[in-house]
Amino acid sequence: MMDNFNCPLVSITGSFESVSFHHTAANDDDLLDAVVSYEKLRNQLSKLRRKIQKQEKGIVGLKGRSKVSGRKSMLESNPELIKHVRELKSGSYTKQEVSDILFKMEYKNSKGNPFHRAQITEFYRQNQGLN
Repeated sequence: MMDNFNCPLVSITGSFESVSFHHTAANDDDLLDAVVSYEKLRNQLSKLRRKIQKQEKGIVGLKGRSKVSGRKSMLESNPELIKHVRELKSGSYTKQEVSDILFKMEYKNSKGNPFHRAQITEFYRQNQGLN
């Protein structure tokens, strides 16, 4: 079998006896394709089971995806911030302007920097949960 991969077996002691095995399948690629397909289906099933388990526990993220259990969303940890985002978003402010205003109000991300525009978008999506 190693001869198929151009890897001859060599013994250090010189007394190596090779047992030859030749696969009799018509096409080895069919077997490999079957294994790959099986692994894909197994992974999909595992993801689906995990998603259903998290939904049953109530661990659902903003976009319907599961979030890290134990980590609270900004809506759960700081609902005042989400209310401010709602008020500012109802005006004609851009996401960057909303971020700058929140920074002046001393709302910062975990690193002490202003919130990124993408985070403002996520806050706005969380705001939809308040309605």
